[in-house]
Amino acid sequence: MEVLNFEILMLQELKKLKFNLTIFLFCLHIGSNVFGQHDHEIYSFSDDGMECIVHKDELIRPWLNRLGNDVFFTWVTQNGYIESFMIDPGSNGLVNPQTTSGHFYLRDNTSGNFSLLNETSKEGDWESIIGLGYNSIKKEALGLSTKLTYFVPRDDNLLAILVELTNNTVKTRDLSLFAQVEWNIGDITKKVAHPSDGVGGSQANLCELLTH
Repeated sequence: MEVLNFEILMLQELKKLKFNLTIFLFCLHIGSNVFGQHDHEIYSFSDDGMECIVHKDELIRPWLNRLGNDVFFTWVTQNGYIESFMIDPGSNGLVNPQTTSGHFYLRDNTSGNFSLLNETSKEGDWESIIGLGYNSIKKEALGLSTKLTYFVPRDDNLLAILVELTNNTVKTRDLSLFAQVEWNIGDITKKVAHPSDGVGGSQANLCELLTH
C-alpha cells in the first residue's frame, strides 16, 4: 500500500511538472509573439545583460516596472506613465494609472515649441531603459538630449525623477519643464468598481467601466 501511495504521489507530481512546463512554454510562446523573440527593433539588452532597452514607445501591452520600498510603490511603464500608491492601489491610490498620469513636457520659451518626452516624435529619437529599481527615458528633442530617470528612495515615500538636459546647440536656451498627474488620493469607490489584486493599471478608467 505504501508503494502504491508513493507511485500515485509521483504520478501526481509528474503531472504537475508537465502542467507547469506546458504553462512555461506557453508563456515563452506568447512572449515571443508579443515582443518578438528575435526582433531587436522592439527591444534589446545592454552588453552586461542588466538593462532592457525598449526602442518603440507603443507596445501591445505596457512594459511595467514596479518601483518601491516597504510602503510607497509606483508602477512605471516604458513611457514613464505611472500609478503610485501606498501599499494597496485600491484603497490608498495616489494617482490614476498609465496614460492618465506621468506626462512630461519640455518647452522652448523662445520659439514656443514643445515636446512630450514620454513618446517618440520621429523614428529613432526615443528609447526607454528598464533596470533593476529604476526606469529611464531618453529623447532627442528641440535641439536637446533629454533623460528622465525614475526611482523610489529606500527611506522616502516618493517617486524621484532625475532630469538631465544637454544643449546640442550653440545658443543659450530658455526652457520650461513641467509634468502632469491625475490625482486619486485614496478614492475607495475605485476599489469597489474595479477590484485590485495589486497589478498595474488596477484603477484604470472608472468612467468607461460605469458607462457599460
